[in-house]
Amino acid sequence: IDKDWTMLVDFTSNSIESGKAILHCMLESTPYHGLCLDFNSSGLRAVVPNNSDIQISSPDTNRHKIVITKSGNTFTVYNESMSQLGTNNPDTITTVRQTLLLGAYQTSNGDKGRFFNGTIHKFKLAEGVMSREDCLAWVVG
Repeated sequence: IDKDWTMLVDFTSNSIESGKAILHCMLESTPYHGLCLDFNSSGLRAVVPNNSDIQISSPDTNRHKIVITKSGNTFTVYNESMSQLGTNNPDTITTVRQTLLLGAYQTSNGDKGRFFNGTIHKFKLAEGVMSREDCLAWVVG
C-alpha cells in the first residue's frame, strides 16, 4: 500500500471512444480513488488519486507507450521517451481494493464495462521506481 511502483503499458487503440479503459483500478464513485488510464473527449488521459486528470495526448489511434510511477505520494506520467507529461502529489492516498483490470473498468458491485478496442502489446507492474534507463529499455524492447 505504501510501496513505490512503476507501471508500464504499451498499446494500440483501434478507435477513440470516451470512457474506454486501457487499465483500471479505481472506485467508480466520487471522489474516484484509485488509478485509471482511459480516453476522454480530449484524448488519452491518466486519472490518478484525488481524481486528478493528466492529459496525455489528443485523440489518435496510434501506438502509445506510457510509464506511470508512484514514489511516496507523487504520481508521475511519462511518454515513451520518458518526457514527463504530468504529476500529482495528493496529501493522502486512499487504498482501494479493486482488481487491476486491463482493457475494461469495474463498478463497485463488480460489473465490467467500457471495454477497450485495441491491443495491449505489453504490460508491466514493478515494485519500486524503475530507473529512466530501465524504463526506456522496456519501451524500446
